[in-house]
This record gives sequence, C-alpha cells and structure tokens, in this order.
Amino acid sequence: MNFSEKTPIASLEELRVHVQFAIGLELATIPVYLTGLYSIVDGENTIASRVIQSVVIEEMLHMALAANVLNGIGGIPSTDHVPSYDNNTPIPTFPTSVPFIPGLGKLNLAGFSKESIETFIKIETPERSCAEEPETGYNSIGTFYEAIKEGIRKYATPQVFEAAKKDRAGCQVAATEYYGAPGTLIQVTDQQSALDAINEIVIQGEGPDPSTLQKIASEHGSIPGSDRKVTDGDMLDSGWEMHSHYARFREIQYGRRYSANQKIGDIPNGIIVPIDWDEVYPMADNPKEAEYADTDVGPAVQAFNDVYTSLLDSIY
Repeated sequence: MNFSEKTPIASLEELRVHVQFAIGLELATIPVYLTGLYSIVDGENTIASRVIQSVVIEEMLHMALAANVLNGIGGIPSTDHVPSYDNNTPIPTFPTSVPFIPGLGKLNLAGFSKESIETFIKIETPERSCAEEPETGYNSIGTFYEAIKEGIRKYATPQVFEAAKKDRAGCQVAATEYYGAPGTLIQVTDQQSALDAINEIVIQGEGPDPSTLQKIASEHGSIPGSDRKVTDGDMLDSGWEMHSHYARFREIQYGRRYSANQKIGDIPNGIIVPIDWDEVYPMADNPKEAEYADTDVGPAVQAFNDVYTSLLDSIY
C-alpha cells in the first residue's frame, strides 16, 4: 500500500489506515516537544516553556480528535503493526521517521536549542516540506490531511457512521474531557463533524487557509489579505488571539512576538521574547534504556519507560 498525492486514498480501509497513522503523527510530536521543554533549566526561559507546553496540550487535543475520527468511521485505534502499510506501527520509536510524510525527515528527542526549534517549525510549517512530490507518501502534513479529508468525502458515507455508532459505541472522547486550552474537542458522528475535526487539527498547527480566514474576517467585519495571518482563529477569555503552532515557534526562533496584523511568512518584529539557549540541562539525543542499564540512573530510565508504555496502552 503505497500512497502519494498522485495515488490518493482509494477505499474506506485505506482511509482508516491513514487516520490510524494520523493519531500516531500527533503522538509523535508530543515526546519531541516535551523533551525540549523538560531540558530547560527550572525557572529559566519561562516564556518559551509556556509556549511549548501550550502546544503540547493542543497536540493531545489533536490526537483525541484523530481518534474520534477513526472511531467515527468504524476503525479501532491500535498500537499494533499495520500489515497493509509495510508492517509499520503508529507508535514512534525515536529517532523516528513519520509514516506517510517523508519530507519531515528524522524526528529526534533532543534538548532545547536553536536546532530543535527549527525541527518544531518544520513539523508545523504550512508550506510543503520538500520541493517535489515524493514517490511514496505525502509532501507535508498539510497534504496528508487534505488526502484524509478527500477520503472522508468519498468513502465515509452515512451508512459508515451509523454502523460505527453501534460497533464503536462509547468510544468518542467528549468535549468535557478537554481542559482549559484553546480549541474544541469534537465528537464525530457524521461526515461534517469528521471534516470539522480534521480542520481543527490543521488550523491550530499551520494556521487557517485563505477561505477560513475569509469566514473569520466576515464574522468580525474585516477582510484579510490573501496571505495567512499568524493567528489560528482561537481566542482566550482575556481576548488574546492565539497564534498557530508554527507562529508560536517562530517567535521563539527569532526572540520576538509577532506584531498585530503580521502575516505568517513575516519575521516577527514585535516585543522581545528573552531566550537564553545556554540555560539547558545537558542530555544525549535519543537516549536508550540499554545505554543506562548499568548506571545509577538505570532504574529510573526503566521505570519511566514502563510508565510511558502503560500510559500509551491506556490511551489507546
């Protein structure tokens, strides 16, 4: 089963495989971002820490949204290998390549640095990750999710959702289970709610596309330019407009906030965000349990892996 933009999803089963790996894609970002966050010296780089933490919470939302879509179309979130897709598993082992999206390259567990922030930006970029279409897989996360949306339109019929309501009854994560952060946890019961859930993932990560921006603007009495703005369309209770993940990481990269009405391709030119790249605990990239088996931290590493494995099993 080899997919690309030239060979789109051709069946309901292929759509389910895509969404299974969409859950894995959203999961794969969380350890990458958390490793960068936890490597920051306590009490330092407080703004950057809050930014990374806010993105992690929303990636958890995205993982739940993708799971709701899969349950909604009759699939079963699973940690098992997928025989029809080169026996890959949606659970990442670092360093990892993201199935379906070769343009992202390798994702590593690494400390907070200029290089790791560049990786964060590459994950969330709204642009294509490579200049040409790959022979297999998709050019970017955006094109991957566009393929899923087209598959939903073609193969997720009313009959599919009705059958899933019986076969996967009780498996939708409710909005009441999501806490405190921007975004909406959508229960997937029909084609439109499935598309809404995918759009929620894409908009928070990359920012709205021009048509969505037009809708947002018309509701607020203004007309946007043709370029994407840095906002993702969410707003906190305080009135603060939330930036997309891509824009938030660019602010860390340049050490400045975006000014009002800047576009997503602009270099942030607002107030300074103090960043000290040296206030980071030393750590090896992609640490493995076996490397620490005979050291005094070996038991802690093993305990962490056991708890993390249990956590993933419980989530799935």
